Amino acid sequence: MTSHITIGRVGLDIDLPSLTTWEDAGNSAAIGAKNWALGLDEGVALRKQLLGLAETPEDLVFVSSLDDPARNGWYRVAAGSVSVTTEALFKSTGHLSWSAALTRPRGSSALRPEATTSASVRSGGGVFAGIAENWAVVPSGYVTDHPLSTPTAVGIRYSRSGETMNVIETPGRRFTLTGPDDLIYQNAALIRAGDPLFVQVGRSNSQEPWEVSNGITTVTPPSSAAGLFRVAITDPAGVTGGTQTYEVELGRFSGSWALATNVDWQSWSVTRNAIEQVSIRLLGIVAISSTPYSATLDLLLSRGDRGITALFRSSGSLRWGAAWSSPIISSLVGSATSNNAMEADTPDADSNSPVLCGHDPNDGNSTMDLTNSRVYINSSRKGLDVFAGASSAGTPDAANAILGQFFTPLDVRQRMVAP
Repeated sequence: MTSHITIGRVGLDIDLPSLTTWEDAGNSAAIGAKNWALGLDEGVALRKQLLGLAETPEDLVFVSSLDDPARNGWYRVAAGSVSVTTEALFKSTGHLSWSAALTRPRGSSALRPEATTSASVRSGGGVFAGIAENWAVVPSGYVTDHPLSTPTAVGIRYSRSGETMNVIETPGRRFTLTGPDDLIYQNAALIRAGDPLFVQVGRSNSQEPWEVSNGITTVTPPSSAAGLFRVAITDPAGVTGGTQTYEVELGRFSGSWALATNVDWQSWSVTRNAIEQVSIRLLGIVAISSTPYSATLDLLLSRGDRGITALFRSSGSLRWGAAWSSPIISSLVGSATSNNAMEADTPDADSNSPVLCGHDPNDGNSTMDLTNSRVYINSSRKGLDVFAGASSAGTPDAANAILGQFFTPLDVRQRMVAP
C-alpha cells in the first residue's frame, strides 16, 4: 500500500491522499485533507488513528510526503481533529475530513534514528546463572554511528514480508547505531486492533480484537478455554512466509496438573507503543477448578524478537504454570535446554523449534514436565512470567540466546538525534 503521506504510524496500512492544506508559520505547520475511505471500517479506523496522534504530543513522528519530499522530517503533533458526518452518510460516501497541527523541534530537518543499547552484556544470576544476552536486532540498513562502537552482525532475521534485520553482537561495550529515515518503521513492533485489524495509534483502552506483531513474531488472542495467547513465528528463511501457531495455556499444579477451566480476557489497554517495543495489558477473570480469580496479563514484544514475554498476575496464590496446547505440538517431545526452559526436540514444518519457559517472579524456581510440555513454579504465588517463542538454526537463535532475551535482555532504545 502506498500513501501520499504518512504521519508516524498513520498511513502505514491506510492510504492518506494528497494534502489539500499545508500552511507553514515559522516552526509550525497546519495540514489537512479530505479522505475518501474505501469503506466504513477503514474510515472509522483512520479516524481513530488520527485522533490517537494527538494523545502523545511529546512524541516525535516522521512525516513523509510523496508529493513534496522537501517537507519530510520529524514533527510533534500538537493537535488533531476529524470531522465525520452521520454514520449513515459516511457509510454511503466514505467522506472524512481531517486536520493536524504540527510543530518542528529545533534541528528537526537533520534528525536521524539512533538505536543505543543500555549495556554491553547482561548476565543472569541465581537460578539463571550462565544465561547471558549480548545481541540486539536492528534493520539491516543501520550502521555504526560512533568510532568506538564496533558491533558485528552475526546473523539475519527475516520478517514475513522478506525484510531483513541484522542480529548484532555487542563489542564488549555499550554501542550505538543509526539508520536512514525510511527504515524507521521497518519491522517495528506494532499493535493492531479492530475487526478487521488496523494499526493502533496512541494508548487508548479497548475491548476489540487485537494483535501484537513485529513482522517476525505475531501474538493473537487464545482460541481455547484455557488459553493465554497464540504465538506464530516465521520460518528462519522468512521468504516463504511459513508460520506455525502455538497455543499457550494456563494451569496450576497441586499434586496433579489442572488446566484453567475458563480464561476470560474482558478488555485490554496499551501500556507502551514505541518503535522498539510495544506492550498491552489484558484484564479478565481466570477460573481454576471453578474458583474465579481476577487477573492481568502483560504482553511485551520487542523489535526483532522471536518470542513473546508474558507477565501473568492474579488475585490468588497458586502454583501457576503454562503449557503448550497438546493438539498443536502433540508429536514433539520437550527437552531441557538450560535453566528450566523447554525446547522441542524436533522442529516443525517451518524449521521452528518451540521454546517455552516459566519463571517465578519471587525466587525464579520452576519445574519442567518434559513429557507433557509444560512448566510450573514451585511455590504458591500470585504471578507467573512466561516466555514463548522458537529457536532456529544458527547461534543468534539458539534456545539459550532466546532465553537470555527474556530473562536478561539488552534494552535497545531508539531516539532522534542531530548528527
